[in-house]
Amino acid sequence: MAFDMAKLERMAKSMARSQRMQATAEEIRNDYVTTLEKLTHDESEAIKPALHLRSAKKLLEIAKEYGGIFNKAAQFAASLRGPIPKEYTDTLAELTDKAPFKPFTEIDQRFQEEFGKSAKDIFAEFEETPMAAASLAQVHRARLEDGRLVAVKVQYPGLAEQIEADLEVLETLLKMFRDKLPFDMTWLLNDFRGYLRKECSFLGEAENCIKAQESFAYNPKVFVPQPIMEYCKETVLVLEFAEGCTRVNDVKWMEANGIAPLEVADLLNEISTVMVLITGYIHGDPHSGNVYVRLNPETNDVQIVVLDHGLYHELDEETRVSLCNLWKACLLEDKATKAELCKKFAGPMAHFFPLVLSQWFLDNLSLEEAADLVAGRYYQQVNLTEVADFLGGMEDQKSILGMLHSTGYTRFLLQDLGIPERRRLQAWGKAALLGTDKDVQETLRGSKDPKALAKLQKYESQVDASLGRMQGRIRWFALCFFFTAHRRLWLLFAPLIGFVLLWFLVLHSWA
Repeated sequence: MAFDMAKLERMAKSMARSQRMQATAEEIRNDYVTTLEKLTHDESEAIKPALHLRSAKKLLEIAKEYGGIFNKAAQFAASLRGPIPKEYTDTLAELTDKAPFKPFTEIDQRFQEEFGKSAKDIFAEFEETPMAAASLAQVHRARLEDGRLVAVKVQYPGLAEQIEADLEVLETLLKMFRDKLPFDMTWLLNDFRGYLRKECSFLGEAENCIKAQESFAYNPKVFVPQPIMEYCKETVLVLEFAEGCTRVNDVKWMEANGIAPLEVADLLNEISTVMVLITGYIHGDPHSGNVYVRLNPETNDVQIVVLDHGLYHELDEETRVSLCNLWKACLLEDKATKAELCKKFAGPMAHFFPLVLSQWFLDNLSLEEAADLVAGRYYQQVNLTEVADFLGGMEDQKSILGMLHSTGYTRFLLQDLGIPERRRLQAWGKAALLGTDKDVQETLRGSKDPKALAKLQKYESQVDASLGRMQGRIRWFALCFFFTAHRRLWLLFAPLIGFVLLWFLVLHSWA
């Protein structure tokens, strides 16, 4: 039997990487235990930021050294602000566009493989030092012979082979521990493998760019760079250059340029709603390293620039329409429709699914459950069996997981921009109607059908009234939770509140 020695060598290196990652994880765990075990709660809280930071730096070092799926994992962790301490997200965010890059001599191998000649012979100008580097590729500024400025994205040599080796090691480990896991995770790994293969195909990314351009052709405030197809290959992507860009959550730049962060937030939110509820064609990685803002060079208007189109999730028409109907049901407090659709999408986790869309959708919770939600205890009720059943049932609805992943990225960016939740939900409500009513959609594109306009206005009024009720309910729950947590204050203020209520009743009786 013949052995593929190159493959065995790659798997051996991958196993070594996995063992080092495991050792580092154990080192970090022990650091937390030994540092915090003898401290009081206040002492622990005071020292945790430094502990988080040194642990994050250890993970950053590994991701920088190994790249590939380790960088991918670090990028994902960097997007999870809220669940993960700030010291981790800020440290790992470096890998979204400032990962370690390869020297030009190595990168030029790609051009030799794809074009049969050096990058210096293909472009009139080619900057050897990349302007950005991420998990799968690095980007160079270049100029074509006709004078056009372009961005050249080049995949790291040996990347595809390294990723396959890492995934094969993970697959072997999953098979070894299959009986000890609550559900079969093989399909999740295979799904991840498929996503990475798509991202490694730059010809596929060029096609995604063109399709994304078509999705937002109606809106000049959304810019997707045009691929220069005659220069695009499987591992080399050449795009028109987008100048003057900064990260979409760079509030200081916006304030310095007289741009209201809420204007950018509204536009970013619209992009997300259109992808999910209208086109069903969803960008897989809209984190801050892939979404930028600039002033349009031609009009000086605000413009969002969307990059890295390697991975998209596609919703079939039935799923897209069902999601529109779920959003409408949540926003109009239609409990029966909401329960039916949540059961369809989330099975045993149906009770929690509306809260994934927004924590305002808590009308099916009791006062006690709402108090648990405010206190951060509600999700502790989820048991591993329910999660296992949920994920096990998602094999036929992979696009929903992709959608949640994408919108999760966007929501963190919207938080940075300070968008009020009511404003965010109003946009999703509008998109949910547009996604199921072509007449209203055409009216907003310019047809001005009076019946469709009246329908939209009535619907938006209903949504706004419903959101008002939700906001009042949340304030009431928060107040109840506050006084429950601070009983002495309740005893102090109860007489005053009673006096105010009595005075109100007296005035009302006189009126």
